Amino acid sequence: MATLSSTPTTIPIIFEYSDGEVVEIQAELGKNYLHVAQANGIDLEGACGGELACATCHLIFDPDVYETLPPKAEEEEDMLDLAFGLTKT
Repeated sequence: MATLSSTPTTIPIIFEYSDGEVVEIQAELGKNYLHVAQANGIDLEGACGGELACATCHLIFDPDVYETLPPKAEEEEDMLDLAFGLTKT
């Protein structure tokens, strides 16, 4: 008899536009966020094509989620120094 896994296969991602519009989509775990956004009609620039090399798109996490993440690598810190609208999380 097959059992259902209790591990989620998707997570919600919320995009908030500068005009206040909020769009929530479900993203498959392990998928590239830029590609997920674009596949769901979110107009999001990613100059590097989702290769984690430019920071034109970057994520902002809720503080409680952010605290569970591993520390940023030095390369990530350097790239985020150039990001527009950067927040602590």
